[in-house]
Amino acid sequence: MKRLFIAAIVLFIFSGVAFAGEPTEILKAYTERIKSVLKDPTLNQPEKKKKRYEMLKSIVLEIFDIEELSKRTLARHWRRMTPEERKEFQDAFLKFLEQKYAGRIDKTIEEDFEVIYESEKVKGKYALVKSIIKTKTKGEYPVYYRLIKKNDKWMVYDVVIEGVSIVKNYRDQFREILSKKSYRELISMLREKAEKKETEEKK
Repeated sequence: MKRLFIAAIVLFIFSGVAFAGEPTEILKAYTERIKSVLKDPTLNQPEKKKKRYEMLKSIVLEIFDIEELSKRTLARHWRRMTPEERKEFQDAFLKFLEQKYAGRIDKTIEEDFEVIYESEKVKGKYALVKSIIKTKTKGEYPVYYRLIKKNDKWMVYDVVIEGVSIVKNYRDQFREILSKKSYRELISMLREKAEKKETEEKK
């Protein structure tokens, strides 16, 4: 899962572009915004760590379609839910993801990366951007980004690392849980895990 975090966050930080189309250009634009936060000397102090994280999160949420990610991870269960239930799940899932990866930002940023965009394929409102992440300590591995165009804006809804999709990964987990437990229990599990992680981070 560490590689997923690297692909989702650090891709926007260390980027060497070999190919650039419209979706790729969108990713590049967010790269500059992320860099401006990371290079801001006023945010390097320990007491500014939370503020820096919130700024980075805000930018990332502009390019990642959390609603689409939630919809695809729940699959058929999403169609049965009310708008209120969908929003409740989306909020719980987002909080879970935030707490899962929040503590890894500093350690991940310290590593040396190079990201090469290899190709881009657009079909209607969907796009696939293929890239390679190169590291000095862990070699290189392929990362694919699946994007969807909504309201004339390209947004990422899935990341595939070495053939493993974040959507499929969580879809399989949620399907297994929902085959034995209720929707409410799934929400509770996500919230409990997020709260536990948040408590651990504060220690």
